[in-house]
Amino acid sequence: MGTPGVDGRHTTSNHVIEAEQTLGIEAARKCIIDEIQCTMASHGMSIDLRHTMLLADVMTYKGEVLGITSECIIMGIPMPIGTGLFKICQQVEKLPKLAYGPLPLLS
Repeated sequence: MGTPGVDGRHTTSNHVIEAEQTLGIEAARKCIIDEIQCTMASHGMSIDLRHTMLLADVMTYKGEVLGITSECIIMGIPMPIGTGLFKICQQVEKLPKLAYGPLPLLS
């Protein structure tokens, strides 16, 4: 961006880590969003921007760029944030064993 003749306001990069180190975490978040949208559009798919923004938030919420595991997305496993953070356990009493009596007589 410091090169003469380069307009830094209209310069983009697809290197997310470089964007984070140079411009900060919000620039990295924007880079992630742009790259996902561009990649999906090149395959003829459109994803609601809010979903892409949520994914970028998950990857940057700690103040650094974190990777995500693709099986969470592909397998439909909830991400461990927000409502997906908690697991509810219910203590259930054991069911009594069923006792079978003599067979009924059929007439």
